[in-house]
Amino acid sequence: MCRLGSGILLVAFFLRAWGLHAVTYREVLAEALRYSPRLRMLREEIYIRDALYHRSLSSFWPSLSLNARMERFENLLPSSGVVTAGGEVIGGQPDEWRNSFYLSAEYRLSSFYKNWPEKEYYRHLREEAACRHEAEVRRLLRRVTRAYGAVVETRIKLEYAEKILARLKEIARLEEELYRKGELAREEVIRTRAEIEAHLRETERLRSELARGLSTLSRYTGKSFGPEEDFEPLRPEMEPKGKPVPELSPEYLAERARLLALRESRKAAERERLPDLTAYARYDLYGASTRSMGEALDETRATAFTFGVFLSLPLFDGGYRKWERVRALHELKRQREALRLAELEKTREIRDLRLRYESTRRSLRSYENLLQHYRKLHRIAVSARKLGGGSEIDVLRLERDLLSVERDLRVTRNTLALLEKLLLLETDPGGLVDVPHGKWTCKP
Repeated sequence: MCRLGSGILLVAFFLRAWGLHAVTYREVLAEALRYSPRLRMLREEIYIRDALYHRSLSSFWPSLSLNARMERFENLLPSSGVVTAGGEVIGGQPDEWRNSFYLSAEYRLSSFYKNWPEKEYYRHLREEAACRHEAEVRRLLRRVTRAYGAVVETRIKLEYAEKILARLKEIARLEEELYRKGELAREEVIRTRAEIEAHLRETERLRSELARGLSTLSRYTGKSFGPEEDFEPLRPEMEPKGKPVPELSPEYLAERARLLALRESRKAAERERLPDLTAYARYDLYGASTRSMGEALDETRATAFTFGVFLSLPLFDGGYRKWERVRALHELKRQREALRLAELEKTREIRDLRLRYESTRRSLRSYENLLQHYRKLHRIAVSARKLGGGSEIDVLRLERDLLSVERDLRVTRNTLALLEKLLLLETDPGGLVDVPHGKWTCKP
């Protein structure tokens, strides 16, 4: 199985090297997702938000600390009695080595009513980051889809421009012969030559447009595409099923997650007025020796155990907490408007996309009917030419018109397929390419 896979990859490599492998739409999408540095940045942003969320959980656990001190005490006072300050021996003792150890533990009971909103705040921020990532995925896929469709459309126009130009040159040659025989006015020859020049100018414009389109695709994928590269055309596969819902779009869900986070931020600001309640405990050990540090360590004994509850109630802070609440309130109001704006913009975007899709589908049917009529006219003109009832110039002009209709039909079919892909990206991007969500996904 491994050898078979290696063989397939080798064949694909040589086909690409010989120019026999056409670049496909799905390959370009996959390359864009793999290459995009912005997507990698947004994935790292998710990990940052996740770290902040887990950091906020630390306030619900007790804190433990071990403290130690080893020192040499030199008495500089004439007094021989013990001198203490705040329960610490500071003088009156003989010169000695001494050490102290204490293990302390604290548990902030007020975390359950003061830090809970903070925990929820960071959880919603993590959800927002996941939705921003998915929104960027869809935005990138839409841009790449439009760029790919533009390249395919330009190549179609270039292909038919060369065919039409060949017909025009043949018409010009025949008209020159008729002019020399005196059977055609000079004005007709000049008009055809002017039309050839216009087509040449249009061909150069299309080549420049193709170069810009290829440059855009290269920028999105990090790969180099040349004018000789063959691109697989976009084809309408099916009418997109389901109606895109703005409220389920990652752009809307990101703004909603931000709104929920700011609600929790406002709760946290309101609860800052509540008192802090902390339970604590401390276990002390002490040892001393007038001879050596080792004896001081050997003499270490437990001396005290302290435990209790500490209550702190803020009374005045210069207005800090008040203005923090005001800020949180206005941030919440601003985000409500941002959420409404995201819904309106996404609704308008989806509606315009759907209208363009329906209009293009109707145009495609019209071009298909028109092409059938032109093909009938062409068959009639060819038959008449064989029977001597028509000129070769008339057949060539009809072929030119037929090629123009075929070109417009293929361009319209490409546009319909492009709009179909854009609609599918609004509902199910995974139907086109594997989307790298990572550990977190954007869920309603």
